[in-house]
Amino acid sequence: MNVPDDRLIALARQLSRSELAGHRDGFREHVSTALTQALNARLDWDLLPPTEPQKSYAISISEGLGVEIPADAMRFRGPMSEFLSEHADRLKALQLLRSSVKPSGFTADDLGKI
Repeated sequence: MNVPDDRLIALARQLSRSELAGHRDGFREHVSTALTQALNARLDWDLLPPTEPQKSYAISISEGLGVEIPADAMRFRGPMSEFLSEHADRLKALQLLRSSVKPSGFTADDLGKI
């Protein structure tokens, strides 16, 4: 990336001022937040972080089906969407079976046989 030298110098001076005033962490947090927002505005949708509801649903799927959530799914929306699409129907089927009368000895592994 090409950041003009005068902006880098200004950033360094502002950081020094913030440190002297005891506000270094607040300044860094503000810059980090602004940079993250700017990056997110320019990234393709699949490279954005997953939403909190997506993460929560993925955790429910992981716990309910005993499957591992891929690391990339917790980082990027595209892989998260693929994970949810791959496993959501199976979780719904398992929840439906659990809520109805089922034969004794029925397990989540039996879903693969349905």
